[in-house]
Amino acid sequence: MLDTDLRCQEKGNLRAVLKFSSKLVEKQQVIVLNKMDMPETDEPAAVFRESVENKSIYEISAITGSGVDALVSALNHIINKPDIDDNE
Repeated sequence: MLDTDLRCQEKGNLRAVLKFSSKLVEKQQVIVLNKMDMPETDEPAAVFRESVENKSIYEISAITGSGVDALVSALNHIINKPDIDDNE
């Protein structure tokens, strides 16, 4: 999980992930924007959404709980998805 504060977001989050591990880019990604209850996150969130095309983005507020149920449901689906073995 890559946690970034949109209020001081710099371009190149993917570069930050690559510096940590190039294998992370190949993993399934769950993108969560937190602190969406704060007015100053509206514009950076819009810019971020445009920069990550064709990805599901969950917008939540940990303080108000907004969006958390949808995120938990999505994570539960991912975690409980049966593994597919190509050798079967």
